[in-house]
Amino acid sequence: MMSLPICGLNSSLGQRCKILSKDEKNAHRLYTAQNIKDINLSRTEASIETDDWYYSIGNIEQGVVGFTFDFTDDAKFTTYLTIVKFFVEFNKNTATWEIVGKRLINNSGSAEEMLDKYIKYDEPFEIKLNQAQI
Repeated sequence: MMSLPICGLNSSLGQRCKILSKDEKNAHRLYTAQNIKDINLSRTEASIETDDWYYSIGNIEQGVVGFTFDFTDDAKFTTYLTIVKFFVEFNKNTATWEIVGKRLINNSGSAEEMLDKYIKYDEPFEIKLNQAQI
């Protein structure tokens, strides 16, 4: 959770992230420039609560070529709630884990036509995991 490249994902931080360079986006994490109120980390799920947002990862499932996880992005004081399943695969050429695609599970906004459609990223992006996290 702490290493999730949040600016690579469509999230509530979109307005903040869009002004960043590619390198700054890759380095930006959930805890960057936010007041963290609570963090809960376990082997199967994680959550971070800030002043205005609640983020969580859960429903982690191992697959043949990698794993999936659900990312919840929930506003505490407005009606924004998004849940996205992300698909992660191991890139043998670079020996790194990469987020290769997503499927929108729930969206409180106007993207209902995108619900449950798999979107493959043209340029997958690395998610830094250590061996203990896998």
